[in-house]
Amino acid sequence: METLCRSRNQASTEPPILPPGLDTRDLFHGNRTVAINHHGERYILRLTRNERLILTKEV
Repeated sequence: METLCRSRNQASTEPPILPPGLDTRDLFHGNRTVAINHHGERYILRLTRNERLILTKEV
């Protein structure tokens, strides 16, 4: 266990792998809301007046 903890704390020489990005302009297409279906559940992603994102689950 001690060896495992030390290896996690060591600095990596490789750059971190980042997930692919998506620009909100491409996602919203000029709208303020977009529906997202995930595993049979529906979510609404809203862009607020302050340019913040709010994700809510639709009931």
